[in-house]
Amino acid sequence: MSKLDKHFTATTYIVHAHQPITLLHYHRKLRTWLPPGGHLEKNETPFEAAIREIHEETGIQYHELEFFLNGEKPRKLDDKASILEMPHLLLSELIEENHYHLDWIFYAKYISNKNIGEENFENDFRWFDLRELENENDIIPNVKELAIKGIKEFY
Repeated sequence: MSKLDKHFTATTYIVHAHQPITLLHYHRKLRTWLPPGGHLEKNETPFEAAIREIHEETGIQYHELEFFLNGEKPRKLDDKASILEMPHLLLSELIEENHYHLDWIFYAKYISNKNIGEENFENDFRWFDLRELENENDIIPNVKELAIKGIKEFY
């Protein structure tokens, strides 16, 4: 029996507050468009990882976003337990043989007036509308579906 390798990741689909578009970056190694996201670091919650990855990959600050969370509002229950920020989905993704990502999928709205563009980041970023998402061949089907869901549900 071969060993499964499972990694926890956090991803956020960012929808623009004033236009029905979502922000993706071109991942050169994988040759596909992806939303901001990545692996959880030690002692980090999925929500903390999502915020960190957004900032590292796009420069967007937490205060420039409005997150859409599932479930109860995050809060402290007592001095030993807290309700954490709940994602909209938990996705199991086969990355390569025996290697999976268990990906916490968040949605957020970009509420800042600051322009987000390729000139400020080492990655190639682009805002996609519904038509562009549907017609772009370099987007993994599950990414395309979840990006379209984000625009339709959260714009």
